[in-house]
Order: sequence, then structure tokens, then C-alpha cells
Amino acid sequence: MAMIVAFFKNRWTKFVVSFVSLGYGLFLGYLAWLAFTHYLVPENTVSLFALYLFVNLIFGIIMTYTRKCLITQIVSLFLHPCLIVLLVVAFGNWYMLAPPLVIATVIFFASGASETLKTVLGTIYMIIAVLAVVGYLLVNTFGIRITDIDLTKRSTDYVYSPNRVLRLVKYIDDESDDNRSVSYYVERTENDVKLPFIMCYGYTDSAKVLTSPLSHGVSVKWLDDGKLLIDGVIKNVSETSGDTGGSSITYDGETIILTTSAETTATAPPDNGGEEVSLMTTG
Repeated sequence: MAMIVAFFKNRWTKFVVSFVSLGYGLFLGYLAWLAFTHYLVPENTVSLFALYLFVNLIFGIIMTYTRKCLITQIVSLFLHPCLIVLLVVAFGNWYMLAPPLVIATVIFFASGASETLKTVLGTIYMIIAVLAVVGYLLVNTFGIRITDIDLTKRSTDYVYSPNRVLRLVKYIDDESDDNRSVSYYVERTENDVKLPFIMCYGYTDSAKVLTSPLSHGVSVKWLDDGKLLIDGVIKNVSETSGDTGGSSITYDGETIILTTSAETTATAPPDNGGEEVSLMTTG
């Protein structure tokens, strides 16, 4: 027993273990990226939160154990920028924000970094966080949108192309809008990410193909992998090689340059089999 205790008290053991703390920084950075660029749909909320809490606790224990090591000290000082991004893009989803916020804050103050440095950085992070929250509230209060896409209006009633590389997505206006409409977007599925207990739908590579009144029935049918018949109008969707060596999608002349390969296996569920589908939505 004494040998085990001595092993874990050894400074070189702590130094080696401290490299694991780098993984927490990468984990939070990846989480912020997912929340910013994907539409997150939990498949089992309880299991997802339990796993998420477990991961955060493991990193918290490791970083507490190595809090006096230089690597952990550096990581602890720069976790909060990722948390500020999460605070903005996942505001209100406290089950996602609370665990890393508690762990990062505890490690920030418990680390062996200079107290002066912690005071300066802590003040800067606090000011940025307050400004970010105020900006978020103002943007939502006045209905200001950086992009046309409002994920709060997104419907999960998807229609996939035969090869499941593209999908049609609806965005339905709120009931408070007197002139409610439905916007239809085509988006790539190659950026979707499947994680344990959660599906992350990439929506950044997308383009609007139609906007219609809510009461108007819209029929949809994928004629082939690159041709969509929507509301009686054919929308050509073609993939061509891009100058960057990646690929591009063209929606009736509108080209979006992608950086990924066009050859992909999508993670989408089975499609509608190429049959015509009515997407009429009643208010």
C-alpha cells in the first residue's frame, strides 16, 4: 500500500498524468465546435447526461491531482474561452454548461498558477462572459439574426436523397408570427456526427430552396441523387470538383465551396424510398 501511495505522490507520475489535462481542453473545444456548427438531438437524455457528467468528473479528478504541474496550470488558465463560446451557443442548456463550468472554475482557482495572473485572466473572462450574455439577450430580444437559419424553428421531419448524402429540412415560423411561413433548405449529411446517445446534424453546408406560406401544401420528391422536385419545381443539386481540391454544391446556380470530399457515407436514417411526400404543415 505504501508503494502505491508513494507512486502517486511521485512528481514524475504527476507530470506524466498531467498530459491528460490537455484532453480536457480538446474536449471542451470540440464540444464548443459541435454546439456552434451542428444541431444537437439527444437520443437518450438521461444516459447522455450521466456519461457527460462522468467524463467531466474524471477530468476534474485528474486535473485536481496534477494541479501543481505546469501543463495543468496552463490548461486551467485557458479553458474558459471555450466555455464562453458554449455559454453563447448553448445558453439555457444548463445540463451542458454546468458540469464543465464547475470543473473549470474549481481547477482555475485551485491550480498552482500565479495569483496575479489568475486575477487578471479571471477579470477578463468575467467581462467577456457578461458582454457575451448581454449581447445574446439583446440579439434574441430584438430578433437580430447573423444567418437566415434559426435552429429553434427547425423541424426534424427530414426527407433524404436516394444516396442519403443530401436532406431537405424545414424551418417553421413561430406561432406569434401572423404571416407564418416555412423555409426549405437542402443540406449535406457528410458533416453529421454520431456520438453515444446523441446525434449531431451539420447544417452549415446548406442553402435555401423554397419559402412558402405555412398553409400551403408542398409536395417533395427526390428524382435522383442530384435533382429535387419541390412544389412542382425542379431544383438541380449537382456536385462538382472545387478549386481547393474538395467539392462544391450548386443549388440552381448558387455554389457553396466545401473543403471535404464529395465521396461520403452518410449517417442518416432510411429515406422515404424516393416516393413523393407531402410536407404540408398546419398551424
